[in-house]
This record gives sequence, structure tokens and C-alpha cells, in this order.
Amino acid sequence: MEKTKLFLDGFAKGFGTIGKTVAEIINFVLLCIIYFVGIGLAYLFTKISGTTLIYLDKKNTKSYYKTQKIGKENIEEYYKQY
Repeated sequence: MEKTKLFLDGFAKGFGTIGKTVAEIINFVLLCIIYFVGIGLAYLFTKISGTTLIYLDKKNTKSYYKTQKIGKENIEEYYKQY
């Protein structure tokens, strides 16, 4: 009886290790496919359309801060902000 229990414990431990390894491989493959399809298609569409998603052009300015126009607005503008 003790040999059977020892065998089943080792069997379960081995299958657990195999299961974790297979799950890691499947996750890696699926994430690679999603990355290359998702990012690759977005890259192709932006290149075809000529647009950019991230603006990396550097300007010779001290700050990128943009001043806001602050003043009194019509009260109706405050009610419908969204």
C-alpha cells in the first residue's frame, strides 16, 4: 500500500511539472502570435496611412508645457463638459 501511495505521489508530481511546462510553452507561443499580429498589423496600417501613433519629434524648447486659456466662460459651457 505504501509503495502505491509513493508511486501515485511521484506520478502526480511529474504530471504537474509536465503540465506547467506545457502551459508555459503554450502561453509563450500564443503571446508571440498576438504580439506579432496585433502590433504588426497596427504598424502596417500606420505605415500605409502615413500616420504616427507616438510623436517623437523633439523641439528646441525649454519646456513642453502648454499654457491654457483661463478665463470666465459662459455658465452653459460648464454644465456640458462631457
